[in-house]
Amino acid sequence: MAKKASLYASFLILSLGFSYAESFIPAGFLFPGFKPGFANLVPLTLLIYGHPAAALAVNVLRILLSTLLFGSISALPFSIAGAAGSFLVMWLMCKTNLFSPIGISVAGGVMHNVSQLLVSLMFLPFSVMRYISVFMAFGMLTGALMGVLCKIVIDRFNKRLSILKTNKEI
Repeated sequence: MAKKASLYASFLILSLGFSYAESFIPAGFLFPGFKPGFANLVPLTLLIYGHPAAALAVNVLRILLSTLLFGSISALPFSIAGAAGSFLVMWLMCKTNLFSPIGISVAGGVMHNVSQLLVSLMFLPFSVMRYISVFMAFGMLTGALMGVLCKIVIDRFNKRLSILKTNKEI
């Protein structure tokens, strides 16, 4: 149990570190709310290794903690919606064993942005939907980037991450 808790805490800290680094990207750098999503690399890796509960827990805790530590409470509904939508799609794709980490991540990136656009309809006029093509393109681009990085992590750290592969209870 202690081994499991320390492993998941390590993943949470890594994910929080990525979120903190992304907090230095200026608001509106490319368009409002744009972040590359490096923090999503951690839950994606956990999903690929077959640990959906850990991936979900790390992602939710990272969102809550990063909002409290260096985020904006007004971004919370967008973050939660994006995480929920992308997690659901990526988890279902992982269960099929038909998709590569890149394909899974691209679908997650697109769904993340679609979920955030749907939430924005509660706060903004419908005209925000004119950005859907931009959001889709950036979802595919950042999803592909995170998928490639996930593949590199899996290839490079496979021996170290083998604990995740061999023991599904961890």
